[in-house]
Amino acid sequence: MRVATGTYTGDGQDSRAITGVGFQADVIFIQPTTSNAPVIKTSTMAGDTSLLGNSVLTANHIQSIDVDWFTVGTDVKVNENLQAMYWVALKDNSAGDLKVGSYTGDGLDN
Repeated sequence: MRVATGTYTGDGQDSRAITGVGFQADVIFIQPTTSNAPVIKTSTMAGDTSLLGNSVLTANHIQSIDVDWFTVGTDVKVNENLQAMYWVALKDNSAGDLKVGSYTGDGLDN
């Protein structure tokens, strides 16, 4: 598995590219300093959606995962002006140590 980490300071601008990841990630985690809930996006999440903590998919957080960067929206949880944001990027290297997928729930227990 490939792992990269970094920080950036929010500027509140829409469609902001966070560059220098070094690879096209399968998973991006962003931990804002002003919230306990991380924002997560995987390569299987469609369009401009990402997951805030354990809630539903939401737009305007992590907008996309790109070749050597990811793009964030204006939401303060990922791009609050003058606030530090910490990120982790993960990439499967075909060693079987990272798998990303999705499924449709049926609402049943177990």
